[in-house]
Amino acid sequence: YDWRGHWGQYQTQTDQEKVTHALTCARLQILTQSMPRMQQAVGTCELLAENRSIGIHFWKTCLANHPTETFKLAPLVGQLLDFEQVVSIIPDGQIPKAVLCRSLLQRTETSEIGQLLLEQVEIDSAIAEADTEFDWNVIVWLTQSRADSQGYIVALRKLAVLKPMDKTVRIQLAEALEAIGAIEEAIQNVEQANRRATLSPAEEQLLRRLRNTQLPPP
Repeated sequence: YDWRGHWGQYQTQTDQEKVTHALTCARLQILTQSMPRMQQAVGTCELLAENRSIGIHFWKTCLANHPTETFKLAPLVGQLLDFEQVVSIIPDGQIPKAVLCRSLLQRTETSEIGQLLLEQVEIDSAIAEADTEFDWNVIVWLTQSRADSQGYIVALRKLAVLKPMDKTVRIQLAEALEAIGAIEEAIQNVEQANRRATLSPAEEQLLRRLRNTQLPPP
């Protein structure tokens, strides 16, 4: 029941017979379910060794248990995994898909695949799935990337509740609210940000602009 013995066996016996090798991998997969880095390491080694079925299985089961780790697939895309294989590995739900999109779009060599995957993400379903602070941070990025101003404001409002001490979130929300003409709520958010931290010159300018907009014409 100790994963370390099987990990040592995995590392040292590179010429194992296929069935023996598969059994070693199976034992590691069972014993390291709470160790995503280990499972990812084995999965990547198997992909490099062209044992695709085992490699894909390790990544798929790992990400099913640890969906926030989906972004770690990005370096493998286009090198060890094609688009169809990536889609088969991503956990169910829109948020893990968006997490991977964000990482793919940050890499020049995978930006095209990232854009293709981004088009498949359903924003309404992603918002319905969101629960944790991590999830709502992803929704903020997703809605901004898709130019969904309404969803962007919904996500920032939720994130402001989850992170009441975060000045940056309040300022982002105020700027988004200003863009749709919700001046009073925008002012409230900047003032709340100011209670928690000192405003920068640009943020003070934002507050003055909002207050001037709120004033009735002379």
